Amino acid sequence: MFYSTNCRIRERHETNYTSQVEQSKSILFRDDEQKHYQQNASRLKQMKIRLEQKWNGFFDFGDRDILSIHAKTQWGHSNHEFGDRKVTDMVINVVRECIMNDLQDLENLEINLSRCEEITDYSVTKIANQITNQLTKLKYLALDFTGCHNITDEGVKYLITEIAYHLKDLQNLALLFHGCEFITDKGLQSVAENISRGLPGLRYILLDFQKCDHISDIGVQILSYEISEKLPDLEYLSLDFACCYGITDKGVRTVSSVLAKNLPNLEHLLLSFHKCYRITDSGLQAVADYIAKYMKDLQHLSLDFSWCNQITDSGVQAISSQLAKNIINIRSLCLNFSGYLFKIFMFSMF
Repeated sequence: MFYSTNCRIRERHETNYTSQVEQSKSILFRDDEQKHYQQNASRLKQMKIRLEQKWNGFFDFGDRDILSIHAKTQWGHSNHEFGDRKVTDMVINVVRECIMNDLQDLENLEINLSRCEEITDYSVTKIANQITNQLTKLKYLALDFTGCHNITDEGVKYLITEIAYHLKDLQNLALLFHGCEFITDKGLQSVAENISRGLPGLRYILLDFQKCDHISDIGVQILSYEISEKLPDLEYLSLDFACCYGITDKGVRTVSSVLAKNLPNLEHLLLSFHKCYRITDSGLQAVADYIAKYMKDLQHLSLDFSWCNQITDSGVQAISSQLAKNIINIRSLCLNFSGYLFKIFMFSMF
């Protein structure tokens, strides 16, 4: 029986910040709604929590045992609104209320806090604690902190350390820090080391560090070494470093070399260096050489070097030709250069 109900934010008058984030009264449900949720929580397999653009939420229990809580905030000038206030660290109450119940069998969890610009490392650490202390059977975890500008290396380190220590059954991990400009190579190193040493069962990794412009060759090199040496059974890898202006040919060359040589079972590879203007034809050629030589069984490849203004026609022609000739089992090849998108679909003769 499909069940749905509108959720309303209760009016808050507390002015003390600590009481805002620690109070126990429900901000999602009326008493009857909360009771229904608690009674059904134990059979949930998947949960999605979205706090992204006036609250207009709902949750439902359907045949697939999925709970979805959608929370949208009104865009107003440069701020998002949470009811009548900004989306701040009080959002941890939403997460706490959703997962404080009996959810020991939950396998899939998605939390979207994109563009909640006022949240800080405090929320990140609290969310990490709530997830890892109660949801130890998770197999799929996606956390979207896009545009959360106040998150730093410390928040990233705490989050990934807790995930790696507690969620040993995790197979799929997606972390999005697009536009978190305070994240540096240090934060990327924390992600790399904890993923490789604490999550050996990972098969799917998506990492988005777009516009984290303090990330350089050092960070991407560490990441590529850690992932490729410790996760040889990885099947899907997506790395997005668009607008990370510290990345050069050296970083791209290392990434392509290390990944190509050490990930024999990789089926999907997506690399984005959009607007990394220091990358030239030399870096592009290195990517083509290593992938063509070592990843002949790759099935899906996407490379984005759009608006890398030192790449020329000769570089584009070389990589296109080399990949088309040498990756014999490719099913889809997507190459993006200089604002123009070229898609080549090829099918193995076998």
